[in-house]
Amino acid sequence: MRAPASPAHASPPPTAADAAELRDRLGFVDLRPDEGAVLAAIGAETQGLWPRELPRVFAHLDGHVDMVAIGGPRMTQRLQGLIAGYLQDAFSGAPTIDGLARARRMGAAHYHHHIPARWHVGMTSHLLRALLRALITDAASDGGGPSPDALLARVDAAVKVLFYDMAACLDAYDAAGQDERAQATAAWRATVSEVGATVAASSAALGRSLDARLSVAADQATAVAEVTSTLSELRQTAHQQLQQAQQLLQVAEASGAASARGADAVAATVDGMGAARDRVEAIQEKIGALSSQTDQIGDIIATVNEIAEQSKLLALNASIEAARAGESGRSFSVVANEMRDLAEQSKQATRAVRALLQGIREATREAVLAAEEGMGKVDQGARLAKQSGDAMAELGAVVGQSLDASRLIATAARQQGQGVSQVADAMGQIDRSMRAFEGGMGEVRGVVDRLASATAQMQAAVGEGGARSAA
Repeated sequence: MRAPASPAHASPPPTAADAAELRDRLGFVDLRPDEGAVLAAIGAETQGLWPRELPRVFAHLDGHVDMVAIGGPRMTQRLQGLIAGYLQDAFSGAPTIDGLARARRMGAAHYHHHIPARWHVGMTSHLLRALLRALITDAASDGGGPSPDALLARVDAAVKVLFYDMAACLDAYDAAGQDERAQATAAWRATVSEVGATVAASSAALGRSLDARLSVAADQATAVAEVTSTLSELRQTAHQQLQQAQQLLQVAEASGAASARGADAVAATVDGMGAARDRVEAIQEKIGALSSQTDQIGDIIATVNEIAEQSKLLALNASIEAARAGESGRSFSVVANEMRDLAEQSKQATRAVRALLQGIREATREAVLAAEEGMGKVDQGARLAKQSGDAMAELGAVVGQSLDASRLIATAARQQGQGVSQVADAMGQIDRSMRAFEGGMGEVRGVVDRLASATAQMQAAVGEGGARSAA
């Protein structure tokens, strides 16, 4: 349908393609150029028809399509005025290129205002029926009206022009819908491509991050395995140290018993000082045996000192390994520090015992010399025997201290072994956790790879869809 062009909708100059389309459309409905006079005659006779029929047609169609909900009362009134103008133009003469362009604009406007195409078809049907009734009624009531052939020519021309306009409007509906769908498809493809690129970049970055984490996890697992191996060796060393400490304790207990027996022997010597040289010689032999035992104790103390030094070194190595383990090795570091302190205490105790043993050796040598020089001097021998008794008492005290220190060393070695076992068990658990973590990171890396593959497939599918659309 056509209406007078407004400045805002001025049509561009017609082209050869526009003229060809107009001829094709007119030929399709068989609307000939010579029927323009018939259409003009119909328009002259029906000038008052459209203002009466359009409100009735709109009211009927509103029962099926709520035009007020679509655009409001003002749009409905404006649409009635525009359609009245289109109808007047349609029945003003032969169709033109400008009229065809206005019909297209009306169809596109209806599409963009969400007016359904069936509403336009229904409106055309009602208007055609009203026009035919008017033409037939006028011909029947006016005896001097057109002949039957002229009436049929008018009906034929009216049907052709209304369907010609309706076809142009519906084609505009379809073209507008195709353009909108093409724009939406292009926007969707652009969005999918952008999202795909973002997902691909994110997947690549996540993959690099996971590779770095996997490398770090592998390094950590290797370090934990090394620490676990070191702890296993340390556990074995601690077990050996405990055995040596128990042996040292047994020797210390034996020394304590020997010291007690020596004290009893000195007391008997003091009581039987009148007995002669044989007794003095016996004392001298016992003192020699005592000197040998003190030498043995000195050797044991040296062994204890060496064990304490090794314990201190092992504790230092354990502290270093705990520092490498980070937060997981904190408890192990505490145990290692406690081991180092106990080892230092053991060294101090052995130094004290060594000093006391040195005094015992010197006193023993003096007793031997006194026994040899005072073989015929009983009084002097008695005094020396008393000195020997005093020295034996000191020796008993030193041996008692050595026994106490040996018990402490044995207890510390036992605690050290327990601590090392606990730390080794904890490191084993950490090792298993690290391996599980490494396996989980590998599974995540597989998920990222599958995500990247799916993204690539999606982008390829979108690209193929765009190529098919362009073709």
